[in-house]
Amino acid sequence: MTIKEKERLSDPARIEAGYVLFRSIIEVLGQPAEHIEKAIREYVRSIEGDEEITVLKKEFSKAEKLETGMYSTFVEIEAWAKRMEKLFWFCFDYMPSSIEVIEPTVLKFQSREFAGFLNDLQARLHQIDMVAKTSRQEVKVHTKNTNLVVQNAVLSHLIIKPRDFSFLQKALGVPKDQMEQFMAGLERMGKVRKEGEIYHPAARPGAKGGGTDGGKDRR
Repeated sequence: MTIKEKERLSDPARIEAGYVLFRSIIEVLGQPAEHIEKAIREYVRSIEGDEEITVLKKEFSKAEKLETGMYSTFVEIEAWAKRMEKLFWFCFDYMPSSIEVIEPTVLKFQSREFAGFLNDLQARLHQIDMVAKTSRQEVKVHTKNTNLVVQNAVLSHLIIKPRDFSFLQKALGVPKDQMEQFMAGLERMGKVRKEGEIYHPAARPGAKGGGTDGGKDRR
């Protein structure tokens, strides 16, 4: 019999059967406001569709604009979970910002049950760790490729004609502070050189000035 079929049980009977009454706050961040308000309601509908969770109360907040320009909203729910293990997985699956166990006030576990939960938890943590490592590697590769694209764009401009910082920053559309760091990095790597306010492509090995042919005057 599922928890949905036991909705008429008294609170003491639920607790005796191993159910857990909890209160949780789930937050959603994004934009526009209408989108996150719709998203958080769909989130709650997903929770209500779980056969091992019965939502008793749900209170939605109105989306508020943050200083960053994003919007934030949250919902506070009170619900029964069929067992403590389900509440643990609720935390992993729905990532609430806070959780409070209301009943029972004392929790008891069989050693085999607790060991099984720890093994499942360890497997989930390894999975999360693998995803995090993969994401970090993807970000690293993406950053490297982006830097190469920007570097090639800068050098392409400078080969045509030496330029000042303002021109390069506007031409590439990179934020000023990031562009300053990027150009400083190109200077350190010897990719460009700066004369006054003007950037030039770094001299090629063996070049002596006066032209690309080593300065010889051909008549």
